[in-house]
Amino acid sequence: MRPSVHLGYARQILTEWGWQNTPYRLRNARGARCLCGAMLTAHRLGYGSLETVDRAGAWLITELRSQGWTGLIGPWNRQPGRTASDALSLLDATIRRASLAGH
Repeated sequence: MRPSVHLGYARQILTEWGWQNTPYRLRNARGARCLCGAMLTAHRLGYGSLETVDRAGAWLITELRSQGWTGLIGPWNRQPGRTASDALSLLDATIRRASLAGH
């Protein structure tokens, strides 16, 4: 599975189950996921392999770098003031970037 397709499933999970940014938690008690939690959940639901998750994460890092973020995905996700809309926008931009590259 292409990383862009996998990220689309992760986006759907965030949209339907909710986004959260509790430090060091892939999900909260309500079932909402962080960005990494959504990618792992997509894999666990049968959408892509662990290699796909790694490649999708690499595309997220690429997009974050293009936006000037030098840290990792987790710190970006839990940055004070971060919103679900920010997370979905990041996924949209990453999906677009990976798709245009054929991934």
